[in-house]
Amino acid sequence: LRDALALARELYGERHLQVALVLNDLGACYSRQEKLVEAEDCHRQALALRRTLPDATPLHAAESLNNLGAVLQSRGKLAEAEPLLREALAIRRERLPADHLTLANVLNNLGTLLKRLGHLDEAEAMLREALEISRRRMGPNHPEMAVLLNNLANLLKQRDRFTEATALLREAISIQLTTFGDQHADVGRARLNLAMVIMAQGDYEDARREATLGLNILRGVFGDRHPDVAFSLHNIAAMMSQRGEPAAAEPMLRDAVEIVDERIGRESDVAAHLRDSLGVTLVRLERYDAAIPVLEEAFDRRREVLGEGHAKVGISGCNLAVARLRSGDAAGAVDEALAVLPILRATKGVESQLATTLLVLVEARMELNDPLPQSEAEELIGEAMTLFQPLYGDGSIHAADAQRVRGVFLTRRGQFGEAEAVLIEAIRSLDSQADRSPIEHRQTRRRAVEAVKALDRAWGRPERAVQWPANDCPADELKFVELTDAP
Repeated sequence: LRDALALARELYGERHLQVALVLNDLGACYSRQEKLVEAEDCHRQALALRRTLPDATPLHAAESLNNLGAVLQSRGKLAEAEPLLREALAIRRERLPADHLTLANVLNNLGTLLKRLGHLDEAEAMLREALEISRRRMGPNHPEMAVLLNNLANLLKQRDRFTEATALLREAISIQLTTFGDQHADVGRARLNLAMVIMAQGDYEDARREATLGLNILRGVFGDRHPDVAFSLHNIAAMMSQRGEPAAAEPMLRDAVEIVDERIGRESDVAAHLRDSLGVTLVRLERYDAAIPVLEEAFDRRREVLGEGHAKVGISGCNLAVARLRSGDAAGAVDEALAVLPILRATKGVESQLATTLLVLVEARMELNDPLPQSEAEELIGEAMTLFQPLYGDGSIHAADAQRVRGVFLTRRGQFGEAEAVLIEAIRSLDSQADRSPIEHRQTRRRAVEAVKALDRAWGRPERAVQWPANDCPADELKFVELTDAP
């Protein structure tokens, strides 16, 4: 194709429709090879020609707009890609039949972009339209149908509609197994997507089995340094970290970050996402000095790539606020929390991060010896518990941690009896459940025990504070001083 481009320029000159055609084909070839910088350059040149040459049609321009938008999306340049894909869609809607396959293609590209930007209603409508057009034109068992099913399933997973997502993914895998066999890259990708949906429903062992199978397929197809291998490593490591194996997850995440930096670019949203996961894992390991610069880079990169008000900026800011608080930087935690609270309040689907950030704000203000007024603190803690309840149910780690924060706040106000009751209830709640996040369970319980020790010291009972075991003694086995006898 490079030779064909040189020949076309020699025969027709630099500004000719045939040159634009070869540039478009060369850009597509580079995209398939994951050479995204070169692909972007080719598609930009093709678009410039197709916008200005007198014999180029709007549909020629639409093709280049769609192709360039898809490459920019792959490079994480989402804000730049969106108007190009919208323009391509408008041209094709105006000039093509409603069931044309190239219309389905741009609908799919724009739908996946909008999903990443957090515009889920519009994204779902576009992905469903693309799927229906393709089903009518290609039939239900065409291999391209599996790609569209995967994309829609990913969106439904993001909306916590796991049953629908699982059905679509199993349909996609069935198509791919029939078409390609069990060692094809698309089968590996679909198995990884299915693993994440299964994980979200709580079946960790089945999820890990599917994810490992998908990773092995992709390594066999692409080798060890491909972006899809990096995504697989990330997904498996994230499951391991959440399940209490962060030390084993860390090297996998570092490998994934290195691959993405090398193959996609450090400036991409994908690289920021992987750094966010690495930072959270380092927080679980309580290695805050290592976690904070990683989370800072993810936060700053997402603001640059996605814009200040994007939901993912809020999520990264929440993670950074938690790390700062746990590291002892209460002032930094307050600043981060206040910066991202407006984003989280304005965004659907980030209720857990919103609740966590509210608790960080209350706790960090106490650490600065500048607690919020009682009515405001109680309101924020109550809001956090209300947000956690439908997500995690009664007696969750998250609810217990909110109780701990409330107990610490009551201790600071000298309401010792009420504080003790709240804190002991938090510990009993933790002792009564088998949570799916054992690391967080142990750390949350330890913080609750430390809060009771601080209460004892503040209440004039230092001898009991010394006797408190750190983690192993269930709350029901502890001998408490009766509240009526306390000073």
